[in-house]
Amino acid sequence: MADGTHNGLRMQGRTPNPESENRVGQGVRQPTVARPTPEREWLTYAEAGEMVGLSRVTLWKLVSTGEVEAARVGRAVRINRQSLTAYMKRSATGSTDIAHD
Repeated sequence: MADGTHNGLRMQGRTPNPESENRVGQGVRQPTVARPTPEREWLTYAEAGEMVGLSRVTLWKLVSTGEVEAARVGRAVRINRQSLTAYMKRSATGSTDIAHD
């Protein structure tokens, strides 16, 4: 504005840029979930969760108990796709057996 303020705040010698005001979240990275591809053997928690529809906490429990194979590299954890698929097949087979009893 004429007095060097914008919305009542001093802009410290800068002129307001209306284009920058319209951009919400500029410079803020939003987490993205990469879609798991058939050729990837090791998946992130997010990819594995999206693939089988389980939460990160549930996957963490499966990894912690050794029911699903995972590799740790530093702080990164990667879940083995084949191990996860095998677990889901075992779980599906087990749940149908219980339903028939």
